[in-house]
Amino acid sequence: MREINTRDTVAFARIIAVTNIKEDIAKASAKGAAVKAEAAKIADEDERAAFISRETEALGIDVCINLLMKAVANPKTEQQLYELIAGIAETDENGKKLKADDIGKMKITDTIALVKQIAEANNLVDFFRNASALTTK
Repeated sequence: MREINTRDTVAFARIIAVTNIKEDIAKASAKGAAVKAEAAKIADEDERAAFISRETEALGIDVCINLLMKAVANPKTEQQLYELIAGIAETDENGKKLKADDIGKMKITDTIALVKQIAEANNLVDFFRNASALTTK
């Protein structure tokens, strides 16, 4: 798996524009700010970190599910999303190069697990925010 780069951000901005998910990202970003404010009230550092991790993951999953639901309405966008995921993931657990078609054929639970791995390896909040900023809507 590689780090998310500028090309990924621009590709995702195109997906955002077509799927009109910018509003969902803005709502998630606002909820993320609320999570940070709530987390600041937690005294124990480990509990605070666990709370932030749990809540941030839930927000990310919500955005990803909304994106998938909107992307499937447009086969071209669906393909672009698969290409983006495959490009970032690079290989499967056996070291085989992933292609967009491989992502499309995965069980949804495996795709979600892969997106979670991408999220853990990268800062998806910044990725979503930066890609969203590139759109004109």
